[in-house]
Amino acid sequence: MELIVRELVMGDIPKVANVYIKAYAEEDWNEQWACKDAAQRIYEIISSPHCKGGICVLNEEVIGCILFEILTWHTGKQLEIKEIFVIPSFQRQGIGKKLLEYAEIIGKEVGVRELFLWTNKSEKLIDFYSKLGYRDGCNTTQFIKKWRY
Repeated sequence: MELIVRELVMGDIPKVANVYIKAYAEEDWNEQWACKDAAQRIYEIISSPHCKGGICVLNEEVIGCILFEILTWHTGKQLEIKEIFVIPSFQRQGIGKKLLEYAEIIGKEVGVRELFLWTNKSEKLIDFYSKLGYRDGCNTTQFIKKWRY
């Protein structure tokens, strides 16, 4: 059983899209993604000039992915995690932690001073990130405006 984390390349997108669909169909999200839409979302993120991605591969099967962007902020470089997802049957096995460590290594190489992300406020997710040293940035809020067609 060989587990590796490596850079995501454009050719990985179809396999990564399948992982995305499986991960976001589960509890905490319950989202139903079409394959073409999931692939397009991943392509849009990774095509941004300051975005990077890493994938976790087990015996040539993609089982997890992290997508992140590194930008300048007044306090220095920041790394924003855009997406992190793992096939549900591989969750709670350290895959998410390995993906976050990958992003942290890349960030440190370019002088990132802080990492941040947005996620649902579920107990499971808060517990996961808290155990890895992340804390709730409770001084922010998110506003959403939706249109109905």
